[in-house]
Amino acid sequence: MENGNLSILQTLRQEDVDSVMKILRKILKRILREYENALSALFIWITFRKCKKVGKNISLHGLTLILGGHNVSIGDRVSFSGMIYTWGHGGVSIGDDVMLGSHVAISSVTHNSKQNPLDSCNLGKEVVIENNVWIGSHAFIDAGVTIGSGSIIGAGSVVLNDVSPKTLVAGVPAKKIKDL
Repeated sequence: MENGNLSILQTLRQEDVDSVMKILRKILKRILREYENALSALFIWITFRKCKKVGKNISLHGLTLILGGHNVSIGDRVSFSGMIYTWGHGGVSIGDDVMLGSHVAISSVTHNSKQNPLDSCNLGKEVVIENNVWIGSHAFIDAGVTIGSGSIIGAGSVVLNDVSPKTLVAGVPAKKIKDL
């Protein structure tokens, strides 16, 4: 750095630095506000670009990871909260008007317990989430499960078996609480 530039930096007062930082924060906020829709669209494209089908009006509210996206289909008006993890290699179909709470895990892959060693044989079993389903935060949906239309999965539930339409299930493992 040249001596002239160094002397300018040394003469800056803390109030000057604070003023410059305040102006830079305002500029950054304005840029983010103006380009919020474009940034949101970019994140959605990055997350879902390898999926077999992606519907309209998808909303993404945080990190979502989809592995095996070539076997994943997503309907219209699906809302993904943050930290959702999907293993789609065995096939995942998400219907229309579905809401997924934060930290939901969906796995369409499992192991063949009769095969030794277990990690040498993965089995794909399709997961189907029908229309108008709510899945609470921290729920786990296991391979081969179908969740019927209009159902609600309670937060923290471990869904190992099919869920009938218009049913509330919760618990570990998830059990029927009531018909909706």
